[in-house]
Amino acid sequence: FYHAGKPYTKEAWIFWSGTKGNQQIISSNDIFNLVDGKLFAENDRLNNTNDKYIISKKSIPKNEWTHVAVVYDTTSGFKLYVNGKPYSADSKGTPRASTQSKTYLGKHPHLNRYFFDGSMDEVRIWNIARNDEEIADSYNKIIAKAEGLAGYYNFNLGTPSGFNSDVTELVNIVFPEATNVGLLKNFALQGISSNWIKSQVPLK
Repeated sequence: FYHAGKPYTKEAWIFWSGTKGNQQIISSNDIFNLVDGKLFAENDRLNNTNDKYIISKKSIPKNEWTHVAVVYDTTSGFKLYVNGKPYSADSKGTPRASTQSKTYLGKHPHLNRYFFDGSMDEVRIWNIARNDEEIADSYNKIIAKAEGLAGYYNFNLGTPSGFNSDVTELVNIVFPEATNVGLLKNFALQGISSNWIKSQVPLK
């Protein structure tokens, strides 16, 4: 996904274990992650010197499924959301324009570390800046097609907690014809962790 300084929205349901440190959620050169449980976002990671970002004032809940989202608008900058509602945050500087297209779930875009410690489901990436009403109305609903929706990954693949060594691709529901397919790396693909599991996200 290539934003190149244009508006975007990233959202996901995550189950955070409570582990401290830097943990990526949805990151390209536009970072969206947790820092000691606090939501954090910045653009143009390669050229940023940690002087232009947004970070939530408090941590998200741990050991429970939580919807998180970041919206970037070229005029107003960043905004964070938790469970469909704006999440209080501190921001610094004016976000830069991005320069990279490849997107990672649960991993740093340039380093082989900062992995997400927990579970993830219902990932959606938009090429528009969604507003408060849109986030609130849809965060807990299934949306397979909508204006501006570029990527939707519902993780409904494989046999939950079974043997899934041959299920190594995460399909983009919006464009199932192999556009922006996710490739799994370093997963055990068997058992109750590091594998496809039964969804427990409270969707309506």
